[in-house]
Amino acid sequence: MEMLQDVGGVAYKDMLAAAEKNMGKQREHNKVPFDKRRSKVKVTINDRVLLKSHPLSNLKRNFSAKLAPKWRGPFIVKAQLSPVNFVIESEEGSDKRIAHVEQLKLIL
Repeated sequence: MEMLQDVGGVAYKDMLAAAEKNMGKQREHNKVPFDKRRSKVKVTINDRVLLKSHPLSNLKRNFSAKLAPKWRGPFIVKAQLSPVNFVIESEEGSDKRIAHVEQLKLIL
């Protein structure tokens, strides 16, 4: 990789720089419609939240995922690990997990 090779008159490092520049442009282009659909959720310590459920259908158990509840809970926010990750615990204290803010919904 240290050696520069001309590929069609363009140096390898120049091609990498151009690729990184194009990826950055595309990332910014994709960010605009994503941010339009995203709802901002302000979660703080001791808030009550619901956790998004991701059930899977199971024919043997006669279980249909589309009829299952979409949200589980309530949970209580115990700590913030990063701007988007939170430690949540069920009200009974039996279930403790880390959840992304996109998977949480505040209970008002």
